[in-house]
Amino acid sequence: MEVKRAALLMVNTAIHHNPSVVAAYLAKPITPLLLETLRVKMERVVDLGPFKHKVDDNLPLRKVALTCVESVLDSPLLQIDVEAVMAVMPTALADKEDIKLQAHQV
Repeated sequence: MEVKRAALLMVNTAIHHNPSVVAAYLAKPITPLLLETLRVKMERVVDLGPFKHKVDDNLPLRKVALTCVESVLDSPLLQIDVEAVMAVMPTALADKEDIKLQAHQV
């Protein structure tokens, strides 16, 4: 998970600082990967004695993926399939508070 998060952060940095490097790979491998990351939830229940706690292991990845989508939309040199992004937004808007806030910003 940490390696995938670091890779997404690297893509976000490339989008900000040198979008021409990412432009050729945005349509095919990057955008579908970002949208798939936004869809995946990895929730598990941790037993804490008398209490149970839900932990979402994929939450940091969804945050970074949404940040990448926001960066692409902010960049004037890059284009993303807006219809595909809008198809994922209802899922993001029904997610946890951090993801909801970012989805509203997008």
